[in-house]
Order: sequence, then C-alpha cells, then structure tokens
Amino acid sequence: MVVVLYKSGVGNKALSAGGTECEHRTKRRLTSCDFIAAFATISGSSKKEMLKMNKIQSMSKTMGLTWLAILMALQMILGRVHVGPNFLKVGFGFIATALIGYYFGPWKSMLVGFISDVITNSLFPDGAFFWGFTLSAIVGGFIYGVMLYQKPATIGRILLTTILVVLIVDLGLNTEWVSILGKVNFMTMFWIRIWKELIFIPIQTVILVFVFKWLKQHQYD
Repeated sequence: MVVVLYKSGVGNKALSAGGTECEHRTKRRLTSCDFIAAFATISGSSKKEMLKMNKIQSMSKTMGLTWLAILMALQMILGRVHVGPNFLKVGFGFIATALIGYYFGPWKSMLVGFISDVITNSLFPDGAFFWGFTLSAIVGGFIYGVMLYQKPATIGRILLTTILVVLIVDLGLNTEWVSILGKVNFMTMFWIRIWKELIFIPIQTVILVFVFKWLKQHQYD
C-alpha cells in the first residue's frame, strides 16, 4: 500500500511537473506568438506609414512642379507687359523671377530663366534672338535665388537684391548686349542707360515689397 501511495505520489509529482512544464511551454509559445504578432503589426504599420509618407512626398513634388510651371508661364507673360513712356518703360517679369528664386532657389531659377527666355523668343519673337539676353535671364534668376531662397524677405534684403540685379544684369550685361547689337561703345551706352536703370531700383523694390507682404499676409511665404 505504501508502495502504491509512493508510486501515486511519484505519478502525481510527475504529473505535476509535466503540467508545470506544459504551462511553461505554453507560456513560451504564447510569448513567441505575441512577439511575432506584435512585430508583424509594427511592420505593417511602418509599411503603411512609409507608403503614406511617400504618397505625401509625391503629391508635394507634383504640387511644386505645378507651381513652378505656373510661375514660369507668369514670367513669360509678365515679361511682355510694359507700362510707361518709351524712355521709362517698366516691365513686370522681375516679379515672377523673384518669386521663383524665393520658392525654388538659384539652380531652378537659372534653369527656368533659360527655358522661359528660349520659349518666349520662339513664340513671341521681338527682333533677332541673341544669346546674351538668355545669359542675363540665367544670371538674374541666380541672384534672386541666392538672395531670397529660404531667407526672410525683408525690405533691406529686397532692396539689396534689386540693386544687385539692376547693376549686374540690367546695367552691366544688358548694356553690353545692346552696345554689341547697336555697334556702340559700351561706356557711351552705359551713361545713356544708367539713369533709367537707377530709377528702376526704388520702383522694383516697392513692387516686390508689396508682393511679398501680400504673400505673407495670406500665408504663402
């Protein structure tokens, strides 16, 4: 009887040990499954987030290209618009050029300057095409991009940018191109054009200040 009880005790102990081992195995199995499930959930969530971010980035790039195309079209249109008498004609192409530089930086501004000048002269020719004015458009875009891109459009910065564009592009490069085409001495043409170009500095500065002020008020800055 004792032996039976002893065996029963052993059996109970074995059974108890076996039950405990089963429980541990079950616990280990559940823990592994939970870990795998959690990992799968996180992975799936991460993939969804990545896909969502890629979609947002793709939409952002599309919107950026659309906005760039709109500004380039605006640049070509405003470049053909002038007001004032013949001796003091004021064009408005610089507004679009400044906006492109402000939003997209110097390199894209240079590219747009090149493309828009070539397209404008192809579709709306105003005399013979001259590569010098294309270079002027590229340099102008570069200056606006360097001076305004990712920087606050303060009155002082806009004034300095306008001075650089007028002196380097309008009074410097364009005077050289006009003197070449007209076969006139550079300095002679320089003194003829200087007063007109200097008057443009405050005019263009005031216009750009109002444009950027409007953009800031409507949260387009």
